[in-house]
Amino acid sequence: MAEEERNGEETVQAEENEEETVQLRTLTWKILNNPELHEFFKSVFNRCDTDKNGVVSVNELRTFLETQEEVEIPDDVLESLYRKFDKNKDRQLDFVEFLDMLTNRTFKETFYNVADK
Repeated sequence: MAEEERNGEETVQAEENEEETVQLRTLTWKILNNPELHEFFKSVFNRCDTDKNGVVSVNELRTFLETQEEVEIPDDVLESLYRKFDKNKDRQLDFVEFLDMLTNRTFKETFYNVADK
């Protein structure tokens, strides 16, 4: 019985993750296809990409977030964000990965939990 419950919980979690991914992709697509939103988020990305190489490193993200919000971001929090949003695992966020992160509920919850401390 416990095994069935665990499998049921895993199935529900997988379905929730899949639904969140679809919602995230839809929002990212809307941003990419709306000139005003695209320009806004691209300007945020460009401010974060201080070395102008077209991707955001862990250190660039840390500096950007800490400067914007005047809060120190723990290493484990940044590592967790990169594990979730760095889809190609190159330790950098391209523009689409960056958008996925900024528009994701997990990012908002994680960031605001850190800021509240």
